[in-house]
Amino acid sequence: PITDGLIAMQIINPRGDDFAYRTITVGNPNETWPIEITQITIEDMDGNPITAATVDTVVRLKIRIENNLTNQLDGILAYTIYDNTLIPILTIAVQTSIPPANYITETRWLYIPEWATPGKAMISCNFYNKPPKNGGIPYIPEKLEYFYIVRNKETKPIYSTMPESYKITPAGQYEIYVRLPPDKYTVFGQYQVFTVGRVSPILISSASTTFTLQSEPCPPQAAFTYYPLKPYANMTVTLDASSSSAEGYNDTIIRYEWTINDPYNPETIINEGTYTNPPSPLAYHTFEYGGTYTIALNVTDNEGLWSYTIKPITIYPEFGPTANFTWTPDPQIVNRTVTFNASSTQLGWSAKLKDFAQIQIYSWNFSDGTGIINTTQPIICHNFTQPGNYSVTLTVVDEVNRISTITKIVQILNASEVPWDVNGDRKVDMIDLWLVALAYGSYPGSPTWDPRADVNGDEKVDMIDIWLVALHFGEQY
Repeated sequence: PITDGLIAMQIINPRGDDFAYRTITVGNPNETWPIEITQITIEDMDGNPITAATVDTVVRLKIRIENNLTNQLDGILAYTIYDNTLIPILTIAVQTSIPPANYITETRWLYIPEWATPGKAMISCNFYNKPPKNGGIPYIPEKLEYFYIVRNKETKPIYSTMPESYKITPAGQYEIYVRLPPDKYTVFGQYQVFTVGRVSPILISSASTTFTLQSEPCPPQAAFTYYPLKPYANMTVTLDASSSSAEGYNDTIIRYEWTINDPYNPETIINEGTYTNPPSPLAYHTFEYGGTYTIALNVTDNEGLWSYTIKPITIYPEFGPTANFTWTPDPQIVNRTVTFNASSTQLGWSAKLKDFAQIQIYSWNFSDGTGIINTTQPIICHNFTQPGNYSVTLTVVDEVNRISTITKIVQILNASEVPWDVNGDRKVDMIDLWLVALAYGSYPGSPTWDPRADVNGDEKVDMIDIWLVALHFGEQY
């Protein structure tokens, strides 16, 4: 077996079409590669980079290859996109030429088929002097990039790992794994596999083999996810079995049977259809109480073959609101308006309402003798007539009478204590900014030190001081 080199693989299906390409790096080849694949991106229809692609949609694949040589380089750009189970979604090989010390960009529309398994997907890009079936060798190691396949735009990506795509056995065997599509596009017959190993451009070894794919009954594979990923008591959970697959040739899943092991509301949901009119893979269930339960799924295809899977689901208990607020400006001076905003208060989930409970009352205590002020809106304005540090308390009450309280310290200054009015002319303008900029970077003992410019009093004049003056720019006292 080779110890430091590259192994190229090309699989051709019975129709004579390319099925898959890979280039496996063995050891640590110490070469200067003539080209470099510098960019592999997935974009939406508008050309915006994306990290997740939805099944049954079209996205754009962009690959950039740079030529490091001073002469033109001709070769084969070959790439394969694999879904989360290593099934090739698309395989393309194009003859191309890269100008000297320049680059080319390959752009291709990519259809994500409905049967593609959600989760982490892989793009394998390779560049050969000619196809491996003709003894072609890799110019460079394989370049891999990853993205995620999701069932719909609202579904969060399943951050799964991919199965092992290749391994090198202790006996020196090189095993590369791919799977065949589980749908009617599977091609039966004899597949050809070509491999070429190289440890240098002149030390090359090649081999080939074949295997025959026969049409035999094959059971489906049951799989599902659910969302939201963190459900709460009495929240409707969507069960999605669209990642289940009919593995037999031309097979279709015609029955989904869900068993919800909910002791408070046990349920069996059966969605049945036909070969030409398959059933929906979606089901819905509401767990009334928090706890950990199990959901079982049994799928049956049109040949009567079935598959079963089960997984736990944790339902979290309802929770109350979490009070929070901000205020501007900070700090403020006496007899000037402070705006308090409690919009950042987090709503709590209510099992009774089957929804997030809205805040009904915002109760403010400004600790300045004005008493408690109740409002139904999250924003309130208040004036403090005396300087000092005030403990401002907000209490919120939601529509099922759950309460949350938070207290924060609000600083109110005398007009004479306004440090951002650097020159003390009772207004914040360009002169104040100029004075801080003049002393920028100074500290006590520096030739340019001006204690007035140390707005925040940390014994240095920096961007924070400039920011504080800019924040209050235009104010008058």
